[in-house]
Amino acid sequence: MDCELCGCALSKDEPVYRATTTFNWPLRPGVMIHSVCARCVRQHFAHAKWLPAEPCKHCERPVFVQVGRRKGPQLLVCGVKCRRSEYGSARWLARRLACSERVCPGCGNSFVPKRKDTRYCSPACGQAVRRRDLVASPTQTTCSARWERELNGGERHTHTALPRDPRH
Repeated sequence: MDCELCGCALSKDEPVYRATTTFNWPLRPGVMIHSVCARCVRQHFAHAKWLPAEPCKHCERPVFVQVGRRKGPQLLVCGVKCRRSEYGSARWLARRLACSERVCPGCGNSFVPKRKDTRYCSPACGQAVRRRDLVASPTQTTCSARWERELNGGERHTHTALPRDPRH
């Protein structure tokens, strides 16, 4: 891992400081959090106060967090690589736990869905069920005039004429 300010390489035992900087761009003011080394903390963040070191959730490196943040980090990590691996694995695990084994309503096979809202074991099975439902009850869909003629046995649907107004 490298310091985000000076670019020096940090050893695995060397602590990382999660320093907060603010920027005031005209259209998008905000806050950035940097992973910096102890030398950069002494140079650029001498005024800051730090919470006691806690280990990174991914690599166990000691991490100091700057005091004054509105809320603490959701997951304490030392840098971008550890954040990506931890959040990615946590999201994957939550998705897999939420998707337990189900039975496909189309074919009756059991399957483990990749998403929470998956209903059928495959797109082909879902399409076959939709086609079966369409053939079973075609009147539920909006039909064109040609389709309506086919349903009525080739006859054109005629409307009853209203009596003509004698004044016209």
